Amino acid sequence: MYTLTIASADPKSISANKPVHLTKSVTKWFAKDGVLVEGLFWKDVERLIDDYNGERKNK
Repeated sequence: MYTLTIASADPKSISANKPVHLTKSVTKWFAKDGVLVEGLFWKDVERLIDDYNGERKNK
């Protein structure tokens, strides 16, 4: 399992949001031959960024 976290470097900043986390099996981002499926990884990262910014789009 791997956890990605997005948090402000300055949590006391007026523009800081609450940290968000995504925990997922690393195997979900890799093909059977061990190559990173970059599109799947970035899709999860972008969703996490949207969550941090409070902009998640329900699809």
